[in-house]
Amino acid sequence: MMKQAKEIILTLLAVCLFMACSSDEESDAYQYEESPVSLDGTWHMAGAYFSFDGVSEFKVQPGDVTVSFNPDRTMQVVNKSETSQMKQFYASGLYSYEVISSQTSPSDGTVFTLISIEGQKCTYWFRDGLLTLDFGMAYDAPGYYFKKLKK
Repeated sequence: MMKQAKEIILTLLAVCLFMACSSDEESDAYQYEESPVSLDGTWHMAGAYFSFDGVSEFKVQPGDVTVSFNPDRTMQVVNKSETSQMKQFYASGLYSYEVISSQTSPSDGTVFTLISIEGQKCTYWFRDGLLTLDFGMAYDAPGYYFKKLKK
């Protein structure tokens, strides 16, 4: 029951963030996939939430943080953000990752995949056109939302 409540809250947060991030300016500069299903590719961070001081969310400008997941299980990060909150995300560089496990939610069919990025565990999933990287399903660690760039 608690896990379903968390999933509902995360879904609502993702929908609110997605709606708040829509603008004509964004769509002119970049084109994003509407329903991504693969981690491979280039992603722009759209926002994040942190729970260390209660749940707080913020929007990131397109291109401030770009993450490319490559078929060779590497993650290239370009982090141009100057905010202290964004320093909690990975600094610019190349990181290795590995897939640990996946499971499908019986309630809505969402696939949750556990990965390890340089030894730090993270769960990711796709919903409402966004990739969510969650470093603590119980709101005790940061989570990040990304939009996938069209090829």
